[in-house]
Amino acid sequence: MKILIYSEGRVGSHSLGRWLSQNLGMPFIAESMEFDYDNNDNFIRKIYFIPKHSSEVNLQWMTEKGEVKFDNFDKVIRLYRKNTFEQSISYLHTLHSKKFQHSDGKFDAYYELNKEFCDKYYIDIYRTMRYSDMSNNELKTINQGLLISYEEIFVENTGQKLIEEYIGFESKTDIFDQKHKLRVKNEEIESYLLKLIDNHQKNLKFI
Repeated sequence: MKILIYSEGRVGSHSLGRWLSQNLGMPFIAESMEFDYDNNDNFIRKIYFIPKHSSEVNLQWMTEKGEVKFDNFDKVIRLYRKNTFEQSISYLHTLHSKKFQHSDGKFDAYYELNKEFCDKYYIDIYRTMRYSDMSNNELKTINQGLLISYEEIFVENTGQKLIEEYIGFESKTDIFDQKHKLRVKNEEIESYLLKLIDNHQKNLKFI
């Protein structure tokens, strides 16, 4: 079986890929790894979704440059995140810290927002939110496989069953453990960040 996970970053794609790999006994090949999915079988492949509106030039680490051949996959999971505010925080912080997930066997990538980070990156976070909102709209229009959100899988706890039914297996493990979530919630700082973004957005309307 050939399974494609098609998504942007910071939407739980690696957690999903590793979980599928453990339960199906197939390798998970991340988007940064060279891989010939035409001439191989029994794998989970993550391909980074780049929308048509993108002017992204800093994705040299991705190996998939051409158009995705959906017909070469048996199952396609289109994964997105409804809360693009949280997605954008995660994206900017991981670029800043260079820690995209915990190290193997360790829990060393926890982080908490502070005002210094908010003051420095709030405009970038706003731009990333806008970009991801447009990307979500485009991803939803692609008529391939299963469309599912980060929230369904990792917040509402309804997505695991949908994925099992779509692929046709019964998992031995739960897809998500709260201890794997990287960001430590700080509502006061998040409120501060939202105010910075809101003020920036209001200022843009007067330009």
